[in-house]
Amino acid sequence: KALEAQLLTPDDTNFFRLPPYLLIHLQRFRLVDGVPTKIARHCKVDLRLGLEESANCALRTVPYELVSAISHYGELPESGSYKALVRHT
Repeated sequence: KALEAQLLTPDDTNFFRLPPYLLIHLQRFRLVDGVPTKIARHCKVDLRLGLEESANCALRTVPYELVSAISHYGELPESGSYKALVRHT
């Protein structure tokens, strides 16, 4: 429940001008009794994302397409390895 309370929904955030490229960071560790613990919950990430921006007093949807991701493999944030995944289009 505490994790769900921290999540943003589309109604929580409004942008005036969106950047041409968007970087999203998913926090996959949390402190449990002062110890960093990996969140074991699986995430589903769509390949496409549409965000609304307000331009010239009108709302428009700006499309984004997932082209790469970096995944951490390991139980601690200070150790493990990273794998870069890139779509070839």
